[in-house]
Amino acid sequence: MNQGWTLKTGKIFYIAIFECTDVFCRAYWLTVTNQVYIIVQRRRLRTDIYWQRWLGIRIDFLGAMLTFVVAILTVATRFTISPAQTGVV
Repeated sequence: MNQGWTLKTGKIFYIAIFECTDVFCRAYWLTVTNQVYIIVQRRRLRTDIYWQRWLGIRIDFLGAMLTFVVAILTVATRFTISPAQTGVV
């Protein structure tokens, strides 16, 4: 029985499940299995990093826009609003 994982590159990795009586055979099988798991996990982690970067850029942009709007409103109404009220905003 084989288990296959399809990666982003389109390659399919197969891990054969078979009887290993030799210690070195078992170690090699575990090494190959763990390498496939690491590849799959790295792909998921990379996707999370891209998502976090995308969201971080949008949040930084919104914060900069909010600061800009408050600064423009403060300058535009500098004669009608006291400096204390401007500091609260």
